[in-house]
Amino acid sequence: MSKKPESVLGRVFAFIGGFHVAIVSMVLLLLLTWLSTLEQTGPGGLYWTLKKYFSFDAYVVRPTLNGHDLPIILPGGYWVCAVFTLNLLVGGVMRIRKGWKHAAVLVSHFSMLALMVGGAVTYHQSKEAYMLLSVGEKGDSAFSLTELSIEIAEIKDGHKQEPVVLNSEVLDSVRGKPQRQRTFLLPDAYPFDVIVSEYHINAKLYPVQGKVPEDAMIVDGYYAMVAEPTGFEEKNLSSCILTIQEKRVGRNMTCYFMRE
Repeated sequence: MSKKPESVLGRVFAFIGGFHVAIVSMVLLLLLTWLSTLEQTGPGGLYWTLKKYFSFDAYVVRPTLNGHDLPIILPGGYWVCAVFTLNLLVGGVMRIRKGWKHAAVLVSHFSMLALMVGGAVTYHQSKEAYMLLSVGEKGDSAFSLTELSIEIAEIKDGHKQEPVVLNSEVLDSVRGKPQRQRTFLLPDAYPFDVIVSEYHINAKLYPVQGKVPEDAMIVDGYYAMVAEPTGFEEKNLSSCILTIQEKRVGRNMTCYFMRE
């Protein structure tokens, strides 16, 4: 039998790198993968189900099956992966017995550790988009179905110059908050600044006819009302209110800005 560590730090390392942590982590990942696979066939769809189960902000998850919440609460998949990665590093690489007899085990642990680290890098650094091109065409821009943004660019001689991009993280800061707005000071090359407010993942635009809801903001004869997001992110019609503010004169022009 191996000698138990006597120091507090040694016992902490022994606990983190122990078999029990590895087994619990793998069982939780199995449950989360299975339940999320079942749930993504429902109205939540693939994109929002993955957000629910495996995003950085999902500390705990309440699984749903056939429209009903299950009476269990599980830790978020991102954080289970983080614990499992630490377990692999401490128990599977640092504390494991070294030598040719254990080379195969060490390689397998390194492989799993590389997969977990690669998944984390992909999650935090990757950008997914698509570009539609016909045969022989060229392009310099791509479109994302999930990460929405507002681009402001000058057109010179029929060519779009390098744009100023207000990305999805910026838009999320005013999402669903009627009184929240953000002002973006553009470079001196632009004669105006931009104010963004009333950003919603999914909305419907209506003309002003008959009775209009009291909380509706009317712009050029139209108003937008929040709608429940669909399970398929590419089908959501996102909207926000964009106010263009002239730098020198101070005049404002307001319009609804909706996803194409």
